[in-house]
Amino acid sequence: MTTFQIDLLRPAGFAKSWRDWFVGPQAGKRLLYSYATVALVILVVLWSGLQRKFTVEEDRETTKALKQKVAQRQKDLADQRVLYQGILELWRYEILWSDVLRALSEFMPPDLRLRNVEFVEGGPAKQLLRLVLDTTLRPGSGNLVELDSLLNDLGRDPRFKKFSLQDWDVALKDGAGSKEEHLVATVSFGVVP
Repeated sequence: MTTFQIDLLRPAGFAKSWRDWFVGPQAGKRLLYSYATVALVILVVLWSGLQRKFTVEEDRETTKALKQKVAQRQKDLADQRVLYQGILELWRYEILWSDVLRALSEFMPPDLRLRNVEFVEGGPAKQLLRLVLDTTLRPGSGNLVELDSLLNDLGRDPRFKKFSLQDWDVALKDGAGSKEEHLVATVSFGVVP
């Protein structure tokens, strides 16, 4: 026995089976609605897919532009770091020179003359401060005692803490145009970072 209902207000407005839905009196209208619904769903899917594709392309372009900006900023930052590092190095050396000259002027014995002050750059681990001192040779060991006294005073001075005594050499030289002999001492200090 088959159960069905009859709608007297809307005759033929229902379908008993799926075949009746497509071949009944309202089938054309129902097919049109079905095609329109399917087309609308396809359009919505295509629209969202195209919108996503355009969004992905825009994001790729934006990402590429941002990567270029970041690379440029990193290059600028590296350039600035090098510049500021150079400025810091100069600042450190200016303080270094002022400390050296101040300490030397205070502790220099009257018979010793400072002939030359050199800062030798040989890499980060090989920075040297070289002093060349000159004095007239006197009998006895007074010249060497003065040199030793100067080196001891400089070693105890807190302004000279950036230096450590590496080596020193003393040589005997003839005076240019005079009969006096001169003692020339070359003292090398390593720069402590």
